[in-house]
Amino acid sequence: MTQYKLNGSTLIFSLITISFVLTIILVTKEKFIQSEIKTQHYQRHYLSGKLSILEKTRSKNGNCNLIKPEKLILDRIAEVKIEAEEQKYSFYCIKNSLFVGKKPTKEKYIHFRQLSDALDISHADIIEIEHLNELPKSSEQDPKIVLVKHDIDETLSQDFYGIIITNHYFDIKG
Repeated sequence: MTQYKLNGSTLIFSLITISFVLTIILVTKEKFIQSEIKTQHYQRHYLSGKLSILEKTRSKNGNCNLIKPEKLILDRIAEVKIEAEEQKYSFYCIKNSLFVGKKPTKEKYIHFRQLSDALDISHADIIEIEHLNELPKSSEQDPKIVLVKHDIDETLSQDFYGIIITNHYFDIKG
């Protein structure tokens, strides 16, 4: 067996080198952690700004159809402006109308040959009923569209806001 002998100076040199390398690693790790904290702060600030824009968009004009007519650019396009911190944002939304062409006046009955000539029902929820007592609850802010399957000759038991579509005999009393 052979034994190796190391000089004391070699051992001290290797210990100093190892401690120097460990010191460099610890110092750079601390700077790395500080830079990560700054990066996370900037990311959080950026994301909170974007979320505040989304919240303001939802709260200010959640429904494009509720925008007043004087703010309309064309017939159906409306501009929505939002300010968040130092930045200003502008969005455009399209108002969807249920009616094709001109909106009707307050006529009681509108006659047409095809439903698609008067109404665009591609995005509308249509409720099918057989009798007036099946009418859903509605309001001026939440009108409903109802398709009647049979003849109606009944009394209306509650106020109804919306459109009733039928090609059957239709007479509401009351």
